[in-house]
Amino acid sequence: EVARTVREAISSSLSVSVCQGDRVLYCNTHRLRLLPVDQWLDNAKSGHWLPSFVLPRDPAVERAITTAQRYVRVIRDDPNAGFEGYQSASADDPESLDNVDLQVEAIWSALLHEWQLGYINPPPTYNQALDSQRLRTPSAIQHHRMGTCIDLALLFAACLELVDIHPVVFLLDGHALPGYWRHR
Repeated sequence: EVARTVREAISSSLSVSVCQGDRVLYCNTHRLRLLPVDQWLDNAKSGHWLPSFVLPRDPAVERAITTAQRYVRVIRDDPNAGFEGYQSASADDPESLDNVDLQVEAIWSALLHEWQLGYINPPPTYNQALDSQRLRTPSAIQHHRMGTCIDLALLFAACLELVDIHPVVFLLDGHALPGYWRHR
């Protein structure tokens, strides 16, 4: 319950006792730092948790894909085109891989032209380590029409994941950008 209500990073401790019958097998108290659920710890030990912030079930992602339906039909020049992910893609058939690219282009176009997103600095965090960043959900990005580079990369990754295209988020020094696998 505490983890879901934390609004800023807090220091705490966790006491662990493992017993078997009357015998204590392990007993220790560990210091820990609790972060709000929307804060990502960017370091070598915890940075690998970034994919947990890719939220394909966020309602805004579905809205983005619904909007992108028009674009995929126009870009693929097919009134029946949709988002089939890799279903028709084969590594041996370059033309089928182009269909994956066109699906990605349709999503990108919808976000670019319909959502008209802008860049904004990260929300403030009050931690002395400066090793974490608050992340916006896709719904918050759509509502406010802005996000950081990592917010926008995670939004795009969520859209790709929803249509069964494997996303990649590239992390550079002080920057993030989205990518994808052309085939499984």
